[in-house]
Amino acid sequence: MKKKTIFEFENDDISFYVQEDIGIVRIHSNAFECLADPDKSGQLLAIIDWIEKDPVIKSLMLINEPEVFNKEKIHSFLRKVFKTDEQGNLTNVLFTEKRALRARQLNSFRNIITKLINYQKLLFSALNNECVTPIFGMSLAFDFRFASEDMKFVLFHNGTGTHPAGALPFFLPLYTSRAKAMEILLKCEDIRALEAKELGILNEILPVENFEEHCLEKVKEYSAINSATMYYTKRLSFSFKNELEQYFEVESKMMGY
Repeated sequence: MKKKTIFEFENDDISFYVQEDIGIVRIHSNAFECLADPDKSGQLLAIIDWIEKDPVIKSLMLINEPEVFNKEKIHSFLRKVFKTDEQGNLTNVLFTEKRALRARQLNSFRNIITKLINYQKLLFSALNNECVTPIFGMSLAFDFRFASEDMKFVLFHNGTGTHPAGALPFFLPLYTSRAKAMEILLKCEDIRALEAKELGILNEILPVENFEEHCLEKVKEYSAINSATMYYTKRLSFSFKNELEQYFEVESKMMGY
C-alpha cells in the first residue's frame, strides 16, 4: 500500500499541498520577480521535481492567485531592467547593469518549460484573471488548461517592443495555424477565455467562484486514464523537444543573453 503524501510547503511566493492524488502548486506573489531570483525559481523547480518523483501523486496543477500574472506585475519588473522614454513609457533598451537580472528571468522560464515538456505525470494549468505573454506561452507546455470565466491573455509585448517570451512563438502554431499564430503575436490583442477555447487553446472555462474546487473536479475527470496510455501519449505528443531546444538557442542569441 502506497503511503499518503504529507509534505506541504508555503512561503510568501508559493505554496504546495496535496488533495487526494493531486499535487497543487499555487503562485502567491509577482511571478516575474520570483523567476528572476535564483533561490525562488530554484525552489519552484524543486517542488515540481519532487511532485514528479512522489509515488502517490498522479498529476500536478499549477494555479495562480488573481493579479499575480497581470500586466501591472510584469511592468513592475520590466521597469527595473528596461529604460523608459521621456513620457515614462517602457522601452526595450536594457540598463546595462540589469542584463544579468533579465537573463536570469528568461532562463528560469526556459528551465521550467523544458521541465514541463519532459514531465512524466499529467500537468494542468489553472489560469485566472489576466495572464500576460510569457505566462500564455508557458501554459501551452501543460497538458491541459483550465481558465476562469474572467481570464484573458494579455499580449503586452508590442507596447514595450520586447519579444514574446515564454516560448509563445514556438507553441502557439502547434495549437492554431501558423497564419493565425502570427496574427495573434503581431496584433497583440487581448484574448478572452471564450475566444481562447474556440481557438483550441483552453480545455475548460470554469466559474470564478470556487475556481480551484471546480478545477480539481476536472483534474479528477481528466486523470482517470490508464497510466501506460498516459505515458505513451505524452512521449509521442511531445516529440519536438529538440526543436524547442533549438528555439531557445535562437532566442538566447537574439536577446544577447
